[in-house]
Amino acid sequence: MSKYSPEFKEKLVREYHESDIGITSLANRHGLSAGMLQSWYQRYRVHGAQVFEKKYSVYSAKFKLSVLRHMKKNQLSYRETAAYFDASIKAAFALTHDAGIIDPNRLMITLLVPQLKLLIEAIDAMDKDIKARYKAQKDKAVFDSFPGAGPQLAPRLLVAFGSNSERYESAADMQKYAGVAPVIERSGKKSWTHWRYSCPKFIRQTFVEWAGQSVRFSFWAKAYYQQQIEKGKPHNTVIRALAFKWIRIVFSCWKTRTVYDESKYLETLKKRGSPLLQYAANS
Repeated sequence: MSKYSPEFKEKLVREYHESDIGITSLANRHGLSAGMLQSWYQRYRVHGAQVFEKKYSVYSAKFKLSVLRHMKKNQLSYRETAAYFDASIKAAFALTHDAGIIDPNRLMITLLVPQLKLLIEAIDAMDKDIKARYKAQKDKAVFDSFPGAGPQLAPRLLVAFGSNSERYESAADMQKYAGVAPVIERSGKKSWTHWRYSCPKFIRQTFVEWAGQSVRFSFWAKAYYQQQIEKGKPHNTVIRALAFKWIRIVFSCWKTRTVYDESKYLETLKKRGSPLLQYAANS
C-alpha cells in the first residue's frame, strides 16, 4: 500500500508547478526526498493526475528487456524511462480478441492447473519420505554437523557418499567421481587443465551448492573465499576449489563416523601454520 495518497501527490506537484519554490525546499517542508518529488512531477507532466491512481500490473520478461534496451539506447534516467513507459502501457491494446486463440488457451490452463496440484502433492510426499529415510540413517548426525548443509543439502551429501564407508578408498576418489577435481591433460611438452565433463551432474551440483552455503556459516570457508577473491579468482572457480577442500573433510568424518567440529579443524590449521588463519587474523 502506498504511503502517500494520490491527492497528496497531486497537491504537491501542482504546488511546485504553480509556484516559485524550489523542489528541494518543498520536499523538505513535507518530509520527502527531492528525488521522490521530482519523480512524481515528471510523471505528472507526461500523464496528468491520473498517473497517481493505483495500478497493479505484471509485466513479462520480454517487456522488461525492451524497457532496458530503450533506456540504454536513448540514454534515459530511471525516472525518464518510467515516465515514458507508463504512457506506452496506458496506450497498449489487447494482442487479440479472437476466440479461436483465447478459448483453447483458457482450456489448456484449466487442464494444467489440476496436474500442477497433483505434482505439488507428489513432491510433498517425496519430501516427507526423504526426510523419514534420512532420519533413520546412522550417519545423519555426521552430515547434519557440516556448516550450511541444513535439511536440504545434508541428505544429498549423505546420498553422494552412501552408507558403505568402504566404497571410496580416498577423498580423491570422490573428488574425481563427483567431477569436482579438474582434469589435467598432457601432449608432448604442453599440459592444460579443464572441467571434468563425465560425472554425475547432480552430485557435483550438490557439492558446489553446499560449498557456496558454507561461506556464510564456516569461519575458515569464508576466509578462504575472501582470500581467493582478493587474488582475482572468479566466484565460480573459488566455490569449486572450496568444494574440493570440503570433500576431503567430509570424507574423513564419513570414514570415521566423526561429527565435524569447526573449532578442532581451526586448531589443526593453527598447528600446521596455515597461512589462511594468518590472512583471517589480518583481514
